[in-house]
Amino acid sequence: MKEARIEINGTLITEAMSMTIRVAVENFVSFLEENGLGDDEHGLRMRQLYMERIEELRTLLLRKVRCPSCRRPMDPGRVLCNRCVSLQVLEKDEEAKQK
Repeated sequence: MKEARIEINGTLITEAMSMTIRVAVENFVSFLEENGLGDDEHGLRMRQLYMERIEELRTLLLRKVRCPSCRRPMDPGRVLCNRCVSLQVLEKDEEAKQK
């Protein structure tokens, strides 16, 4: 599995660090499901809010981004996959040659 690209305060972290974050989030989910944060109103609400934010994180951490042109999987943060970028460069070269 290719891990999510995560930037913290302007620094792109390593794939191993990204994996560590993903595993830590999933372990926290296990903890919340097994133990909760108390049976009072505050604890139940905090658990609910954590789980909502975790679902948002999961969507970002595990999403599969596809190239809008050819629908092939690509890295998050890119506009087009490498293949489509190469095709655009070739098309521009052909246009330039014809002029």
